[in-house]
Amino acid sequence: MKNIYDWFRCNVFRPLSDWRWSVRIFFENVWVFRRELATFRPFDYSFNLAILKRSLEQTANLLDSDNAYSMSAEGSAEEIRSFLDCLEHFENPTGLAEARLGYRHNWELWLDQMDKARQDPNNKDGEFTRMPMLDKPDRDKRFWEVTNKIEEEMWNKAWEKFSNQARGWWD
Repeated sequence: MKNIYDWFRCNVFRPLSDWRWSVRIFFENVWVFRRELATFRPFDYSFNLAILKRSLEQTANLLDSDNAYSMSAEGSAEEIRSFLDCLEHFENPTGLAEARLGYRHNWELWLDQMDKARQDPNNKDGEFTRMPMLDKPDRDKRFWEVTNKIEEEMWNKAWEKFSNQARGWWD
């Protein structure tokens, strides 16, 4: 009788239990990553960064919870959040540039110049509009220089942190 029970447990019950668990985890993951999945485009690298960010947010939340079994869990969560901050500033460097310069970029002027360029028939190239060099005051040129510098700085800083610390986040 014991052999029948063992056979049933190993060949029937365990595979059904594993399958049920896998399906449950699959649907939980679809729910967690729903925004990223909805914006997926195979030609856009930002999707990959969005999936990585969401995954690391979940990891940091787990490390901050009572379910973490590591002595260095809080430190790892802080390192992950620091990495995520760097990625956020890489994706949107204009806010940090405005804070560093103490200068708010005149987006309305920039949008007006873009609209004028779109209306100019000489700028048409099929369905696309070629944008000419926009008239930029010195403050705006400085703003874009700082923005580009921040973007590069945050990218390098983020990947330096990732390459030095990522293995420790999970181990």
